[in-house]
Amino acid sequence: MLKPNILLFALLLSFIGFSQVGIGTVAPTADLEIMARTSLSAGEHNGIIIPKVTALPATVAPSGTILYLEGGANAGFYFSNGSSFQNVTDILSASGTGAFYDRGTTTDVTVDTSSDSYRIGRTAFGQDSSNAAIVSIENETPAGGDKRLLDLENRNSSTAMGTNTSLINGSNTSTPGGQKAGALLNISSTGTGSHVGIENTVLVNNSSVVENYGIHNIVDGNSTATGTAYGIKSVTGNTNSSGIRYGVHSTVINDGSQNSYSGWFQGRSFAIRNQDATDGYDMPTISGNAGQVLTTDGSGTASWSDANSAAPVQYSLWQAGSEYVIPQGNTGDFNLSNCETVLNPTLINPSANLQIKVIIRVTSGQGNANFQLTTNNVTDGTNYTITNTSFVSTPLPFGALFESNWINWNPSTDPSLIQLTGFTSSNTGGDVRFNSAYILVKSQ
Repeated sequence: MLKPNILLFALLLSFIGFSQVGIGTVAPTADLEIMARTSLSAGEHNGIIIPKVTALPATVAPSGTILYLEGGANAGFYFSNGSSFQNVTDILSASGTGAFYDRGTTTDVTVDTSSDSYRIGRTAFGQDSSNAAIVSIENETPAGGDKRLLDLENRNSSTAMGTNTSLINGSNTSTPGGQKAGALLNISSTGTGSHVGIENTVLVNNSSVVENYGIHNIVDGNSTATGTAYGIKSVTGNTNSSGIRYGVHSTVINDGSQNSYSGWFQGRSFAIRNQDATDGYDMPTISGNAGQVLTTDGSGTASWSDANSAAPVQYSLWQAGSEYVIPQGNTGDFNLSNCETVLNPTLINPSANLQIKVIIRVTSGQGNANFQLTTNNVTDGTNYTITNTSFVSTPLPFGALFESNWINWNPSTDPSLIQLTGFTSSNTGGDVRFNSAYILVKSQ
């Protein structure tokens, strides 16, 4: 009877081996389906207990074999890939030991979605065949509070000479046919607070004697390319912008013991243009000679020129907003009170070789008017007459314009007080009235 029973058992085992098996269900939908019980007695649990071992097998197990290693820091589930056992609770691990740790420990990171993970060694992402971003970081946290995508901190404490540190050290060695960028930022218009593309705070050690930079660019230090290169190019605002806009706004502060330059421009050319670049001028990049002045040719180029080729300088003698009156009958030359100015001849010509012209706006009595200029050396008190010449009178709707010729004037290099004097030609020609008087001075 034993042999028939063994045969029957073998046939039944063969039948079961080629069928779907259900535990807790009579209608399994997979090779093996286990249904949890809804009612458990004391000491009973739902689930499967995988075979436990205290040491992983030394021999290679078939791929797919699952074991649970008990005890020690490496406890956990292991699976065989056909050549070795791998710890399935490690993340990013190829050797079965933790690739990331919990903070401040060498304990494998807690495997969940909220724990911080740390690594001592370097970590590399992606490969050359990747077309999309190698690493993508996105902040989807709810509104409220400061939000940052990436925090970096370099705590290297070495003070050895030649030690260099940085937060980000990148190298773009790609060969694109389009744009090749070191950093590419796009800040959207949403949000009503201040929008900042790049913000640097660079503190300098009190003992520092080297150069320090907020931004330090080295652009095209090696090529012979003919294309345009910019160290910094700034385009600020648009034609619809209504507020104040700055292309560059620089504030430099120090204690006054050294120069503080709000701008330093070094190159072969320096240009200033209007908003749409339709007008402006190129500035000279040489210092010129003593006494020269900056002039423009009217076609966009400014240059240094000798002062005698410059436009004359105007000095007001009388422009008080009221008429000055020379009563008729004052036939003797006398100084006109408060019709005067002080000038330093060397500001116009270093040698004080000047030319001077007088212009007076007479409102009435022009036929009875006579004018002269006198000068008083402020330093030594010397007085002399600059001009005693006739004026050209040009009739105007109300009065006339009195204008002298250009008259050579060679005062000393000391400051001079220039005074207007005047008189009437007769006792019957009426008062002489004028409401403005000024001189033009230029180099000879």
